Amino acid sequence: MATQKKATSKPKTTLPKTLQAPMTRSEMLSYLADSTDVTKKQVQAVLDELANLMELHLKKRSVGQFTLSG
Repeated sequence: MATQKKATSKPKTTLPKTLQAPMTRSEMLSYLADSTDVTKKQVQAVLDELANLMELHLKKRSVGQFTLSG
């Protein structure tokens, strides 16, 4: 019978209760990659596609609003 290896996870990054300055894109990518089990490249791909969806919703002659639920 094969034994299963336990996944080793790195400690999750925590945000402070407040921010003193807006996060840069690079800081956001690093935070999201560190706090989830995906790479920075994967996070960047998701954020790029989210930006495309937002643009599709907000461009002229479209619905004119974007709601990020949940």
